[in-house]
Formats: sequence, C-alpha cells, structure tokens
Amino acid sequence: MEAYDAAVLSYAIASAAFKDRSSSFIGMSSLPHRVIDDSLTPPRDGESDMDSRGYLYQLLYNLEQMLMNRAMVQLSHLMEICSTKQSQSDIQISAPLDALLSELRQICKSNPGSIHLMQLQYEEDSRQGVSLNTEIVCKTLADLFRLFGMLKGASLMKKICS
Repeated sequence: MEAYDAAVLSYAIASAAFKDRSSSFIGMSSLPHRVIDDSLTPPRDGESDMDSRGYLYQLLYNLEQMLMNRAMVQLSHLMEICSTKQSQSDIQISAPLDALLSELRQICKSNPGSIHLMQLQYEEDSRQGVSLNTEIVCKTLADLFRLFGMLKGASLMKKICS
C-alpha cells in the first residue's frame, strides 16, 4: 500500500510541476490562478447551518408544498424522507426519522396488498386507499417541520391528522 501511495504522490508532484512549466511556456505564469465556483446560485440567508441537512430540507419543503396544494402524498414520498437518515448525525433529526420509518413499516405490514394505495388523506377525501394518518406519522412529520422552521407544514399536519 505504501508503494501505491508513493506512486500517487510522485504522479501528483510531477503533474503539478509540468503544469507550472507549461504555463510559463505560454507566458501565463504572471496571471493569477482563478478560483472556480461550481454554484451559479447566490447563497441564501441561514443556509450555512443547513448544508448537511439540505436534501432533507428540500424534501420537507416539497412535502409542505404538496400539503398546501392538497396534493396526494404517497408512501414513496415519506420513504424518501426516511432514506436521509443514514446521512444525519444530529440525534434531533435521526430519532424522528427512525420513528417515522418504524411506523411506515408497521403500516405496510398491516396492509401488504395495498402498498401502492397508501397516502396521507384529508378528512373530506373520498379517494380509495390506505390512510397513513396515524398519530405517530403526523406527530413525527410535524416535529420535523418544526425542526426546520416550517411552521406552516407543522400546522397542516396537525390539521390533517386531527
């Protein structure tokens, strides 16, 4: 393994030396090195503390929008939220995700033939399907919304499941 590391290091040094020499041949050695920024989107306020939780934030935001538009929220949407658990190091986030995943599994075990019909349902909905409106699902989603500052989503979950 040491030989491999030494070879990689030698290659990196040689490549760097060649780049420096080739730029001096072209007459570019006096130009400053340009820092490449991959993002074309300007940073938003408050996003720096959400960098590690950005994907989960986006999923919750999408869920909040679906709830506000009274769109059908299916099991797959909630499972995608649960799938972010592996990348979460914050216990305040991973614990509710564990609870949500456990409850969704329990609902699936109780209704094995109806998995494709599972959805959050509004009180006046007459659609066919299995309701995901359990107390644990509602409370957990409301807690996650609150953790991310989405108070509208939290109140919608409370309204849907009451």
